[in-house]
Amino acid sequence: MAAGDYVFGTSQKEVMAIVSGQLIVTLPSEVELSIFKTGESFIILANQEFKVTVKNNTAYLCT
Repeated sequence: MAAGDYVFGTSQKEVMAIVSGQLIVTLPSEVELSIFKTGESFIILANQEFKVTVKNNTAYLCT
């Protein structure tokens, strides 16, 4: 992902694994930001929306 701010939605449960870089994430129903770095992951349940900020190029795998 290139630097920027994004909003994603899910249709099914997804695991977001950070391959390189980091994502700054506002998880559903959360007010505080969470930072996920290389080797970390987080789960988003089905039918949820979440916000992501990318400061530097970042790669992730969604399963």
